[in-house]
Amino acid sequence: LTVFISSICCAQTPIVKYYKDIYLQKEVPIKRAEFSQTVNQLIDGTITRQVKNIKTNEELFFLVYADKDCNDSIAGIKDYFENNDSLNYIAPKLSNGDSSFFHFLAKNIRYPHFALQNRISGIVYLKFTITEDGQVENIIIRNGANIFLDMEAVRVLQKLNFSNPPTFNGQPHSICFTFPLKFILK
Repeated sequence: LTVFISSICCAQTPIVKYYKDIYLQKEVPIKRAEFSQTVNQLIDGTITRQVKNIKTNEELFFLVYADKDCNDSIAGIKDYFENNDSLNYIAPKLSNGDSSFFHFLAKNIRYPHFALQNRISGIVYLKFTITEDGQVENIIIRNGANIFLDMEAVRVLQKLNFSNPPTFNGQPHSICFTFPLKFILK
């Protein structure tokens, strides 16, 4: 009974707000709204943010925020996107032919229009996993900068596609990455 009661006290009801525009600038009554934003805090501290088009019920984006560390790293590997022969590590390769992970990011990131217009900059701290079959999963924002910068960072990571998984000692290996993605205006 004690465990059940403590679980109830720690779970929060989702907070739903309504907006007239996609930029979520001014909250409006549901009758005048075109978009909804639902923020939910889970028992483990993870926060989810979902934005929907109310008329079509289409989910426009879903973001996950959590302060969780990577648990599946390989000791001695400093750059998971570079082969390390001495540790028998073969890095995952991007299937689109980009020379590096960072080149892929630079080529595919589009500064969000709203953030550009409003001179919003910042650093989005991200975490994601490349699985044993080379898929990108569990994209989490450890520390966001602004909802539009956060969305763009997640959008670009979702485009990642690898032709091979990370390999350690000849075996596919799941690897978690944590890195900052900087959005800077000059």
